Amino acid sequence: MTTSRTAAHRQDLRAEVLFLRLLDQPALSPLGGLHGSRQIRLVPPTSPRRRTLRRWYAGHAHEHVGAARQWKRRCARAMVPLAAVALGALVLAVRSDGAPLPNGAGEPLTLEWVGDMALSSQQGLPPGGAAGALRRVSGLLRKADITIGNLEGTLSVGGRSKCGGASVGNCFAFPAPPYVAFQLRAAGFDLVNQANNHALDFGHSGQHETLAALRRAHLRFTGLPGQITYMTVRGRRVAFLGFAPYHYDSNLLDLSGAQRLVRHAARQASLVVVIIHAGAEGANRTHTPLGNEFYLGEDRGDARRFAHGVIDAGASIVLGSGPHVVRAIERYRGRVVAYSLGNFVGYRTLGQGGVLSESGILRVTLTSHGRVVVGRWLSVKLSDGLPRRDFSNASAKLVAALSRHDFPSGHFAIGPSGLFHVPPQARGRVVQLTRGDRSGYAPSARRVCGRAVVHLSVYVKKVHPRAQSCSACDVRAFVVKYRGGR
Repeated sequence: MTTSRTAAHRQDLRAEVLFLRLLDQPALSPLGGLHGSRQIRLVPPTSPRRRTLRRWYAGHAHEHVGAARQWKRRCARAMVPLAAVALGALVLAVRSDGAPLPNGAGEPLTLEWVGDMALSSQQGLPPGGAAGALRRVSGLLRKADITIGNLEGTLSVGGRSKCGGASVGNCFAFPAPPYVAFQLRAAGFDLVNQANNHALDFGHSGQHETLAALRRAHLRFTGLPGQITYMTVRGRRVAFLGFAPYHYDSNLLDLSGAQRLVRHAARQASLVVVIIHAGAEGANRTHTPLGNEFYLGEDRGDARRFAHGVIDAGASIVLGSGPHVVRAIERYRGRVVAYSLGNFVGYRTLGQGGVLSESGILRVTLTSHGRVVVGRWLSVKLSDGLPRRDFSNASAKLVAALSRHDFPSGHFAIGPSGLFHVPPQARGRVVQLTRGDRSGYAPSARRVCGRAVVHLSVYVKKVHPRAQSCSACDVRAFVVKYRGGR
């Protein structure tokens, strides 16, 4: 085999591998449903699915080259050398050389959020600790790029209880052993929120033990006063901020201060995730009211006003907890606001029965600008305070009804299976070129190139080897999609 033929063979093989990567991305596979993982999963060579993909790929390769050549001609007429290729699917932003894209560009990320988790050594731990408690749902928790939960209580063996002893009356303190941090990390959690009313259950010494345990387990946290936690995931920098109506957390009652923090985070990261612990508690608190809420004499904040304010300041999504019941999901300026997912782990610690046992896992895929690509509510029901997948989808139906009632003109329609219907105006837009349909590249080259964000292919290099030097289109990996507008 000659050198040129060897290079061409490697290039074709690389194209196939990248194409299979696309099909394995969360929620964006043309042949699959809502799925995904932290690792790129290539299809086994002998599987029927791989053979199907090979046939599809071989039958459409000539169309990809033709589409790229049309793009070249259009952009050349606009004095901007540009080429693009279509793979017949929603294309994800990945550099062909594997290097991360700059902030503001990159592939969509999938987040998962769950509600309140509380374990107590005093009340008794479930068999196997947190690992046993999460055994039935850990497979779901590992399917996102970032999985987040609200950790109530401390991971400590010391400190003085705020209740003066065991939990009595309306005072509850939840101490769990420090090794629980490792179990949460192994179950799939990447970050926990510490902004809640149980952060100082055992004073500052208990909190210090908790944070030390989380650091040892490489489990990130947020929610301390003024804290912004940054994570880099698949080349994307993501900021996390937690707020609660207490002086020992980032203060939910100080909206202007919260907005300053969010603006700062938005300048440093492409996605800003805000977590709030807000609202009154109880089985009769499923609705999200207007104005401030109070519980046991405490001002628990105005969840609606705060969520809208931080989104106005640059937050990409707002995730809520605190009421211990499921609440509505709002669509505000195209962003997701999930006001509460109820309890997630409450073995002998949190109330049970009825709506108190309805829970869920919120899975949302967001573009680099916070626009929703796809969303799903995975219904969960607590049995003895332990989460179990609920295939009757009771909590999905409940949150859909609450969303329609509380936000009649600003909600995502949620189907019986928990799948979100994302309106076109709220959806993250990407180029989609399909056989026989040229509408994906019908606009003028100047307009398209001006809004280009770079994506993936090897074919463009064959058609136009100098495409990656096109600074006017910000081409980094040879293929183009539309930027999700704000």
